[in-house]
Amino acid sequence: MCKLLEMFIKLINFKGLMERQLVKHGASTLMVSLPKKWLDQQKLQKGDSIEITTSVDKLILNSKKYKKKNLPINIYFRKADYGSVWTTLGTLYRKGCDEVYIKFEETDCFYHIQQVVKLLPGLEIMEQTGKSCVIKNIAKELTLDFETVFNKIVNIIKFEFMFIRENLTMGNKEKKQECRNLRDECWKFKNLVYVYFKENLFISTFDNYFCIHIIEQNATYLYWLYQSFDRSGLDKVSPAFIRLYDKIFKYFVESISKIKTKDEEYINYIMNTRRELLKECEEYALKKTKDRFLVIYLSMLVQNIHNPKTLIV
Repeated sequence: MCKLLEMFIKLINFKGLMERQLVKHGASTLMVSLPKKWLDQQKLQKGDSIEITTSVDKLILNSKKYKKKNLPINIYFRKADYGSVWTTLGTLYRKGCDEVYIKFEETDCFYHIQQVVKLLPGLEIMEQTGKSCVIKNIAKELTLDFETVFNKIVNIIKFEFMFIRENLTMGNKEKKQECRNLRDECWKFKNLVYVYFKENLFISTFDNYFCIHIIEQNATYLYWLYQSFDRSGLDKVSPAFIRLYDKIFKYFVESISKIKTKDEEYINYIMNTRRELLKECEEYALKKTKDRFLVIYLSMLVQNIHNPKTLIV
């Protein structure tokens, strides 16, 4: 984990720590001087205001005076499907855009816009005409409980595992929309965490975001698995495939339950179980079963089921 944090510090161009002594001012006040280099970079002078954000053991200083203004964005969709609308609005949301003006040619595009906006917390369609709309972020302050969001994503993925298992076993096709909704629900909470992380750049916050990002990715691999099955000529998958699928589901559930155990115990479980399951996936891929092409998605799940603790291995 230490190596991970060191890499992240380099990424955000962290310049290093500077020690300053506290100086007594008056009967009960302590003061500390600010580095001249930082003051010059922020163009701060005597009498200017700064923003102070408190954490358990940190004070974060921000210069409010010279923050970049968040200007409205104009978007034009000539012909857009759900995927292109999601990509465009999701990217703008993560960048912190608070106001988006959209024009579109086809009225169906507005349906996709509605669906995507539902998945981006804080965004609302405030104005609408025949072929245009205005989207604004009405969430002025964002608070976040990482454990609640993490558990929410885990529960969605557990349900997705069970939902897809039922449809693979019964041979139910045309359930792609339902699967995509589950995946997008996970994306919704990942985006929420990303926006909070972007506005609250604490090192401890990065650990939480990265953990949620890794867990959320499982929802995408499950969606790809069902999508591939839906497009295939298979009636249903074999019992042997389901047995391997169930082992991987169990691996996901147990890995979550062991996250808070001692690092050595957790990592030994993850690495040993991963090795065994990847071997089983490889053996299944070499069989002549009609559903063997789906095992690639099972192996992707096996590789992905972990949290940042395993990165130190």
